[in-house]
This record gives sequence, C-alpha cells and structure tokens, in this order.
Amino acid sequence: MPKNSPTRILCHYYGPIAKQGCPSIGGYEAANRKNIDALRKQDVEVIEHPNPIKPKKLFGALVYIKLLFNPFALIKHAGSKNTIVHITPLPRLLWYPSLFCAWLAKKAGLKTVIDIRAGSFIRFYENRSPIYRFAVRKMLDNADAVTVEGKAYVDYIHKLTRGKKKPHYFPNTMLISSDSHKGKENNRKFNIFYFGRISSTKGIDVMLDTIKLLGNQFHLYLAGKIADDVDRDSIIKAPNVTYLGSLTPEQLDVKKQEMGFFIFPSRWSGEGQSNSLIEAMGAGLVPVASDNGFTKDVVADAGYVFTTDATGKEYADAILECAMHDFDSMSSKAAEHIRQYHNLDKEIISLKGIYTEILSSK
Repeated sequence: MPKNSPTRILCHYYGPIAKQGCPSIGGYEAANRKNIDALRKQDVEVIEHPNPIKPKKLFGALVYIKLLFNPFALIKHAGSKNTIVHITPLPRLLWYPSLFCAWLAKKAGLKTVIDIRAGSFIRFYENRSPIYRFAVRKMLDNADAVTVEGKAYVDYIHKLTRGKKKPHYFPNTMLISSDSHKGKENNRKFNIFYFGRISSTKGIDVMLDTIKLLGNQFHLYLAGKIADDVDRDSIIKAPNVTYLGSLTPEQLDVKKQEMGFFIFPSRWSGEGQSNSLIEAMGAGLVPVASDNGFTKDVVADAGYVFTTDATGKEYADAILECAMHDFDSMSSKAAEHIRQYHNLDKEIISLKGIYTEILSSK
C-alpha cells in the first residue's frame, strides 16, 4: 500500500445500478451492482447514486433531470482526502449530467474515476456533434483515473487524451465459486443454451437456423424476455427448441449445469463484455459467438468466434465438431479462462488499488 494511503475509502458511485436483490434491467446495471457489493466486502464504504429508470410514457425522459441534482451530495465531502467519485457515464445525452458530476467533484477537490463500459463509446464519439466530443474529452482529461471494459479502448482513449491518460483495463466479471464449473451430465454436450434478451439484434434467427441444421440429437434452450421484434410462435413451435421463460439466478445456475454450449450470435451495436457470456463460460459452456463489441476479449481461445454475418451453418459445424471431438477440453478451457481473467474477487482488488493510488497522489 502506498505511503500515506487512506485506511478507509468512501466511494460515491454514480451510474446505472440494479437494486440489491432485484433483477437487472441490463448489463450496465448488473455490472455496477456486482462491483459495489464486492467493494463493500473489501471494506470500501459505498454511497450509491443510481440513474433513475425512465418510465414508458410521454415525457418519461424528464425523470433524468434528477441526474443534475444527485452530484450535490458531494459538497458535504468537499476536500476529503479519502473520498472517491466513481462515474459510469452513459453515451449520448446522458453523458452531459455525468460531465456535470465530474466537474462538481473537481470543484469540491475530490478524486474521480471515469469508468467506460460496453461497446458503443467509439461509435458515439466519432458520430456525434463537436460539442459532444468536447464534453467527452473534457471529462477524460479531468479524470484522475479512467477504467475501460474493452481492450480496444485502452489505446483509443490514450490517443484521444493526447497521451495524458492511459486507461486501466477493468473487465466485466463474475463471482467465481468452488462449484462454478461442476462435472456435468454425459449428454450435456448436445444441449445449447442462450439466456438474456431474445431479440433480432441478439441473433435469434441464427440460433434457430443453427438448431435446424444439427438434427434431433441436439436441443436449444432459450431463457429470457422475448422482444417485440420477435415472432413468439417461431420460438414456441420450433422443433428441438424449448423456451424456458424468464429464470431466477438460482434457476439459471441449475440449467447451466445441464448445458454444453452457449450460442451468442449478437449483432447489437452496444455489445460489450456480456454478463451472460461470462457466466455461461464460467460454468463450462463452450461459447460459439459473433465478433461483436468486446466478445473476442471474453472468448479468446476458449471457444469459437465468427463474423457478425456468419450463418447458422457455420455455428452448427463448429458445435458438431466440438461435441464429437473436443468438448471436454474446450469446456474446461472456457471455465479456466473466466477464472483467470474475469474473476470478480481479483479485479475488485485491482479497482480498490486504483482508488488507493489516486487518493495517495497529489
């Protein structure tokens, strides 16, 4: 621990945060919930400032006005030598309230960490207005530390800040337990799983084409909410497909022990390091996925990655080849990769180390 480092850290954590014990709306919320709970186990005191949930009604976006008031909670900690302000900004218009939060934190003499998550940062930066790009650069320049979910962001942000900031790679994670990767049933290698939002952008068409080509020995199980852009009957009535509905985390853990592959042909433009992908691999499911967002960071050499326009035949061929010849070793490799590189306990210690380092600097 650096000299003069604080013995007790107080963290004001801003961003999308799932309520404790409640289902998460999305990956941002789930990741921040995990991080906050893990920080508290590391004896960091965390004050949560979750983004409000936008109501599905006319002028529902007005709820975001609250984001302009949340930062004033920092004033009573002005000048504190043990207070960190951790901000997870969202792209587009919600970047501006985060910029205000970072500005107020700086005026209050507090240290800030800007935490860039998911896979849309570069796209929004390069396609938005000059004012937006200025706001992004201003926040990054003034940050005491920048953390990023994707490896591609490290060099990009380093160049964007003209070498002023070298981001810390802070991947998405899961809590690794001793039974995360148990021995499975012998027939599990023929069971294919997908859990998460079931939509056209997540590649449900490719999933259904894949199972059609694999024959009756294989079976596809789907869990999660079916989006409005998907024909529900095409799933319910498809041969060798079972729709499980929305499952609790406990139910998901049970189902993962029965599965062999995780299929993830996502085309969603905001894809980052998927919670579902990480959790599936951690349970020993072999991933067959598209090269979208930061998926390749997660899969590495522990699965199969295809282009985003790959067909069901390419997915089916990989699944069949692996199931027949290489399943056990690939399953173990997937679980071990997550244990080594997406382990919440290890990464949260690194995050606390970043807090300690910047609090100890002048």
